[in-house]
Amino acid sequence: MAKKKVRTPVDFSELGGYRYLHFGSEWIQGGMQINRPYRLALEYQQSMMALALFEPHPREILQLGLGAAGFAKFTWKYLPEAKTTVVEIVVQAARRR
Repeated sequence: MAKKKVRTPVDFSELGGYRYLHFGSEWIQGGMQINRPYRLALEYQQSMMALALFEPHPREILQLGLGAAGFAKFTWKYLPEAKTTVVEIVVQAARRR
């Protein structure tokens, strides 16, 4: 019987060229394609950009939660004219990598 990996409160995994963020479980909280870090790798991230259909050139973006920073990196790269503010309470992960 295979032993399950014990996850710490903030953990990372890699599989098939993607890096994933986990918060104490197997569930994926965020992710990125390692060789294309500005691409929105997860479907929910892509769905969040549906708002661009109504406002293609926003001046300001407020993001609640950083996750794996996929959305923040995307907006920084492809919407440089927008001021992006990210509100996050978990900073431990960034210091571990």
